[in-house]
Amino acid sequence: MLTEHKPVLRTLKGSPFRSLEEFFLKHGPPPQYFRIDASRYTTIVGARGLRLVIPPYSFSDIAGRRVEGPVDIQIQEIYTKAEMALANKATTSEDRILESAGQFWIQATQGAGVLQLLRPVAVHLPVGKNLRNPLAMRLFQGSAPTVKAYQADKYFDWRLGPAKPVSIKKANGRKYYFFQLEQLNWASCGYFISRSGHRPMVTLRIEGEWSTPMQQIAFLVFENMNAIARMYPGTHGFTALNIPNKISASAHVIGINDGQLYYGQSFISPGQGKLFHAGLSPVSGHELLETLNGI
Repeated sequence: MLTEHKPVLRTLKGSPFRSLEEFFLKHGPPPQYFRIDASRYTTIVGARGLRLVIPPYSFSDIAGRRVEGPVDIQIQEIYTKAEMALANKATTSEDRILESAGQFWIQATQGAGVLQLLRPVAVHLPVGKNLRNPLAMRLFQGSAPTVKAYQADKYFDWRLGPAKPVSIKKANGRKYYFFQLEQLNWASCGYFISRSGHRPMVTLRIEGEWSTPMQQIAFLVFENMNAIARMYPGTHGFTALNIPNKISASAHVIGINDGQLYYGQSFISPGQGKLFHAGLSPVSGHELLETLNGI
């Protein structure tokens, strides 16, 4: 059974969102659906260029039994910083920052059952422009975080995958990162940003009347790097770790309280200190979406 979104309730303030998770579900990169024959060699091409080459009989049920017949595939593609923000998928692995060439999610189901892989799927991820180090890419997989003191998101983090190489291949006049995917999950091509010349931490203090909405998240968006850093909540604001000292960034805070959305930002220039401030103002869902699409 394909994933279905939960029903949305309207609050007294007229917002269609009860939580930030609902905002991201509605406005994040859309899922794409495919139906394939499990017994046939299949190539799936996503709307943004992701290519998945699936050998025959690549799936099993949770008991390990080989699956035949129709299989439903669901994918989601993320490449830009705006898409990362709207998908709530920071490019951080525990306390380290990654530059990402792209992120994607894949799920396979048959009827009501979620499937797993018996054989690897060959992945071709488009090579984007303006990456700082396109030859340094490694495979990262979605995982639960283990840095207990800084669990801003207890359910998701990027973990370095198998030590198998990510190569670059050319097909139909386009370059792709090529690797084998052995698990159906979130996956990403990225590399660790060097720790040298980094500030150990940057703190964003939330000020003003709406300093403590019911729910808040914050993240840093880097100016000349395809990366978004998670910020971890604290008593009076948010903290980010291992931030490059020579790269400009903007800090973005999103909150929701009783159905009302709030937004604030602060700009971080090279050579500045470690403490920054941001106030929150009420915004509509449309205004927040426009702002995040422009980062």
